[in-house]
Amino acid sequence: MKSFRDMLSGGADAANAWYEKKTFGATPAEVRETREHGMEGLEQWSREMYQVFTEKFDPHHRETTTPIYGVAHRTKRILRGPMGELMYSGALGSVGSLLGKAAGGDQGRRKRIQTFLVETADGRIAELAAMQLALTEHFDLTNFAQEMPSVRILPLKGGHKPGINPNNFPAMRQYIDEQRQLASTINRVVEPFGDLENVSALLRPDDRLTMMQLSRTVQLDLKLWTAIAVELRSNDSRRYDAGTLNSYNSLMHDENGLAGVVDQYERTYTTDGLSETDRSIRYLLGGVVYDSFEADLGERVNITEINAAFADPLGYFTLLKLDPKELIGLPEKEATKKVRKCYYKEVPRCHPDTNPHDPTAEQRFKDLTTAYDVLIDAEKRKRYLAS
Repeated sequence: MKSFRDMLSGGADAANAWYEKKTFGATPAEVRETREHGMEGLEQWSREMYQVFTEKFDPHHRETTTPIYGVAHRTKRILRGPMGELMYSGALGSVGSLLGKAAGGDQGRRKRIQTFLVETADGRIAELAAMQLALTEHFDLTNFAQEMPSVRILPLKGGHKPGINPNNFPAMRQYIDEQRQLASTINRVVEPFGDLENVSALLRPDDRLTMMQLSRTVQLDLKLWTAIAVELRSNDSRRYDAGTLNSYNSLMHDENGLAGVVDQYERTYTTDGLSETDRSIRYLLGGVVYDSFEADLGERVNITEINAAFADPLGYFTLLKLDPKELIGLPEKEATKKVRKCYYKEVPRCHPDTNPHDPTAEQRFKDLTTAYDVLIDAEKRKRYLAS
């Protein structure tokens, strides 16, 4: 069989015929975009992820591969849920896609469906880009490039509950709800920084970790939705069926890719030795499956009460310029938000890096940090207010 380089010797007509046969009419530019940013690019990325995972995997040291598993698991759930809904046009499932031969040659209908699906994907991309911008306005990611791969990504929760069908992956509506929660979390995290442009050097370790987690999660989702948007723009139904959907299914099931990462990790560390794939098969065969899930404790009620004789004995509230009465009755999430906002408002005024000529800055910053550590913790705050 002649290669493309061989075909070039036959002139433009021969080269075009080769492309027509191999890519169903896609231009060289379209092929390059698919390989770099589309599903083919994701396939290569998936295999590289598996290779790194197998090199690092040690059943006695779970933490070394947990970050990789987190990326693979979130990717698989997004692909299986909201992206699968778009890839297969939301209706036909494994039967086919209305962007492929299932469109029945009705190009007008295909174009209308394609426009809707592309706009849907672009909408996800726009919201994720806005989240990334909100983070980078305050947080210089280049300072932490070496740390980022070891940071755990945020999981995609979906709708799993004990005894419920594990094949029910989060679909588009659920994903959009979670994406909005992610945006809300980012807004809550960056709000205390106000007009400060780069707070990387001022961040507390726990807040830096949170920022990196949010950044990694947004970056991953952007990568996936960009790839899907590239594929949805394909104007040839043959190429969509033979290329796009084949790559999609390979991503979902290739044991030398992200599917292998998820299965091997879960079979090693779950109490029953089953992976999500195993549970799905067991459920289909009539078995009962119980998945673990975490309750959301983010809305705990802050029942802070203030001792009538409380006079801020250690000056913690004074250091943060915060009136303790402002915290009474707030949900814990809101109380924490208020404490963080006050803390980061005061940091630039006493941090040694922003006050290099002030000999008292280091001690004032230590005092501020001590106050924050007490007031940000619900139990420590409660004990302090009762003193």
